Parts: sequence; structure tokens; C-alpha cells
Amino acid sequence: MTIAETTRDALHTARGGKRFLKALLRGDFADDATIEARRAVCRGCPSRVRVALPGMKSESDWCGKPLHNGLKDPAPTCGCLIAAKTAVGSEGCPQRKWVAVPITITRGT
Repeated sequence: MTIAETTRDALHTARGGKRFLKALLRGDFADDATIEARRAVCRGCPSRVRVALPGMKSESDWCGKPLHNGLKDPAPTCGCLIAAKTAVGSEGCPQRKWVAVPITITRGT
């Protein structure tokens, strides 16, 4: 992998982490039924990759190559951790196999 590709992937990872953190902070979660339905679709997707990242003991499911943006590929992938991506209500599948759900955030009065 070239320095440019490594840098690109690192920036993609940082942006994804920032988006996930913002979603957590604003309460942007899908309900349990939606999360499970999304994960079922992902488990059956040929773009799903099951690997352990360096230094990790257990494997995780990823949308394509972990931490890599393959959105310009014929079968687009986002490189996201499926457990995180499917839990965020406003996220959608890059292959449009499932879509974002509207969120309602209730603020205390």
C-alpha cells in the first residue's frame, strides 16, 4: 500500500469515527428490530468481510475491506464495522440494501 493510500484510509477512518461519535452524542440510534434486520442483510451480503484487525483477538464483520472506502467500486463498500454502522439510525448501506431511518430526538424540558 502506498503512502497516499494509507493516508486516504486513515482520513476515511477518522471521518467515520467522528460521524459515529456524533451519532452517539445526539442519540441517533436505530431501534433493536431495525438493527437486527440490517445485520441480517449484512450477514448475507457477499461484500461482508470477517477479520480481526492487527492486535485484536476476535474477528468482526466489516463492509468490505476494513477501514477502506470502496464507494467507487462496482459493488460499493464503506469499510465500516457492521455492528456500529447498523446501529446508527441515520446511516444507510452503500449498496442500498437498507436505508436510513428517521430519528426523533426528545429533549428534556
